[in-house]
Amino acid sequence: MKNNKINVTMVGIGHAHAAGVLEELLTQTTVFHVTGFVESNTNILNQKRNTAPFNKVPLLTEEDVLNNKTYEIDAFLIETEMKDLISTARKYLRAGIPLHLDKPTGIDKNFLILLEEAKKLHVPIQMGYMYRYNPAVFIADKYIKENRIGDICYIHAFMDTELEIHQRKSLNCYPGGAMYVYGCHMLDIVLRFMGQPQSVRSFIKQSGFNSTEADDSTLTLLEYNRGTSIVAASCVDANGYGRRQIVISGSKGTIEIKPLENPTKMTYAERDGKDEYKDKASYIDLSGYNFDRRYYYMITDFAYMIQRRFDKMIFQMDYEYEKKLHELLMQAINL
Repeated sequence: MKNNKINVTMVGIGHAHAAGVLEELLTQTTVFHVTGFVESNTNILNQKRNTAPFNKVPLLTEEDVLNNKTYEIDAFLIETEMKDLISTARKYLRAGIPLHLDKPTGIDKNFLILLEEAKKLHVPIQMGYMYRYNPAVFIADKYIKENRIGDICYIHAFMDTELEIHQRKSLNCYPGGAMYVYGCHMLDIVLRFMGQPQSVRSFIKQSGFNSTEADDSTLTLLEYNRGTSIVAASCVDANGYGRRQIVISGSKGTIEIKPLENPTKMTYAERDGKDEYKDKASYIDLSGYNFDRRYYYMITDFAYMIQRRFDKMIFQMDYEYEKKLHELLMQAINL
């Protein structure tokens, strides 16, 4: 670290989250110094190099970055195209410094190999599941720990969006389509609060909207002792962002977060045996949290991880949990 700032380098800018993550790093000027970014794909470079925020930082070479003598880099952020995430992470892991790795985690066992390598090298990895760091999820976690939800009966989680034709066609690059690209966020939430399911069954369908062949309408059923939880991901919803939601229902009450973003709204209904035929949910006060910057809490957590201030972290690095989540994702996309 120089001047008490954390030196970070972004590796790849092809991921959909790359711009937002870089913008957050550049906003936290007292914490981070962005040395620059690496991008070996000339098509991506030509498309994005002169656009914000990538035009605010230098373009670096992989050789210089991996040598790590010039820049004294403290951490890497892997933001390549999804297909290259894991192979790139394994390459940069050898530097022995913390990684931020965006999602998803690939379609084979290479992510599990990455975790084993990271564990042996004592390298912490932060995964880019940004809804882990949504303040409404913090509050849900608090309600669960305070036993205001009781025994959780089910979670219904929807991760919808509206994509143009060419974007929906790109879903065909990955088994499971929308469930792989988008549903992984909600699988993370279900696994976190309910643990591993007894069984998983997925429906990977094509809407045929605009005569396009794409796995753009998907749903996963997760079976537990008390019932089934649902994760759904659709890319043909005209109000996709407005429909992104998490419902956590338990023996003592129900939480609903809808929409998850722009703007975030959250309600709680207590099971009191009254007014069963009325909507008795009340809005939860969300003031005091930063909802304007999607990646604020995630990147703040990353700083704590790099500084080894693990006691300050919101979401602790857990190799075993990430392994379980990857395995659940493989089940959800029928692999």
